[in-house]
Amino acid sequence: MENEFRVVSQHLQSSSEKAHVTPLWLFVLATVVPLFVIIILANQSVEMRGQAFRDTYSAVRRMRTGQFPPYMGIVSNLGIVIWCAAWAVTGFISLVMFHKRAIRLGLFLLSQSVITGILVADDLLLMHEMVYPRFGIDEVVVFAVYICLVGLWVGTFRAVISFIGAGLLILSGLGFACSIVGDMLEGTQYHVPMMDGSGKLFGIFFWTAFALRGCWVMLEADRTPFFAVATQK
Repeated sequence: MENEFRVVSQHLQSSSEKAHVTPLWLFVLATVVPLFVIIILANQSVEMRGQAFRDTYSAVRRMRTGQFPPYMGIVSNLGIVIWCAAWAVTGFISLVMFHKRAIRLGLFLLSQSVITGILVADDLLLMHEMVYPRFGIDEVVVFAVYICLVGLWVGTFRAVISFIGAGLLILSGLGFACSIVGDMLEGTQYHVPMMDGSGKLFGIFFWTAFALRGCWVMLEADRTPFFAVATQK
């Protein structure tokens, strides 16, 4: 089955079909919005940037007064909303694929939805920052587990990802890598301001853009030989 996916994907790439080409608007969406937010915050005070990028709980805990500005945690909350979009869309379209008996495509989207759900729960509930350390689990271990989980998913569905186009996924990985490095450098002399929050924001947007791209391709795939392979038993 994996070889058949690869053959069909190579066939489409060498043919006149352009279904695998990522639309420009997805790159624009995943780039312009977070870049716009970062540019605005870059011109603000250090205190405001810290309050905007941190999750609401951490921002409140660090404040010395009882005044809570309306922008507190706005970037973190924006990331949660975008996370949930990817989570909901991939979960729903996976059901559509199962209904069409495209089991492998359904499993691809369902597994991406599960991974997204794990990551959004971590981000929303501060799992790697507060919950796991209480059980003696260092955040480096948590990051390593997440990386292995995503790597397993990519390896399992590499032919499907190749058909969709891996550009957005690679950009997402680079964003999250910058976020992890920035998080680990926090409190050291090598810390780069906004690196953690900016990297994560770009990573989330590109991850969601890849999810939307994948769902769109799956809905259009029944017009290509790729879908015929996906529905084979």
